[in-house]
Amino acid sequence: MKQEKKGTLKELWKNDKSRSLITLSFYLLFIFILIVGIRTSPKTPKKEEPVEKKEEVIETIPYSELKNYEYVLKIGEHVLEGKRFYEKELLKEENNVYFYEDGLFYQVIDTYKEEMDDRLYNIPLSSLHPEILSSYMVKQNIFYEQSYEDGTKEVTYRIPNVDMGITEEGFVTIETKEKDQIMESVILQIKGETIQITYRNQNHLKDLVLPELEEKIEEKN
Repeated sequence: MKQEKKGTLKELWKNDKSRSLITLSFYLLFIFILIVGIRTSPKTPKKEEPVEKKEEVIETIPYSELKNYEYVLKIGEHVLEGKRFYEKELLKEENNVYFYEDGLFYQVIDTYKEEMDDRLYNIPLSSLHPEILSSYMVKQNIFYEQSYEDGTKEVTYRIPNVDMGITEEGFVTIETKEKDQIMESVILQIKGETIQITYRNQNHLKDLVLPELEEKIEEKN
């Protein structure tokens, strides 16, 4: 009979000390294989969370302080488009261009600017500025008021002519429409004349470039 070789796995397993070492070796080998597998396995790309678009916050200021906006002004059949940036203001009606600069009102004539009164179609334009109109929009002048669920508010004011410097008897009517405390439009009825101002892009202008022209000087005979 052939004798079994000493030191075989079977013989080592019979020995308690050898069996412990073999078991420990298997555990270490298993842990090593597991670590290598984790490191070499392809990484699952992170699912990118959708980026929420931040809504642009429009600064809400009282109508009486509004001095940065664009607007459409209708006086009877005349339609003017304007921009105002604090003390600078530019208006256009077809081929006619007007602007305020350093407190003065000009009309563009050819390649010059000519100073003139800001009364267009019998209406002083400066009297239509929010800081002026808002002075008549007070509680005691409210004739009608209605609020809606969507944030819209309509108010009609009735102002005696004398309070607006008009000598004739009667009233001036101012109808306003605002939404979420932002004025959208103002309609005035003055001596049978309808004036409508529609506002847009409030507090969005960064600056306003006015025509750089020499002032036209009338020649004296």
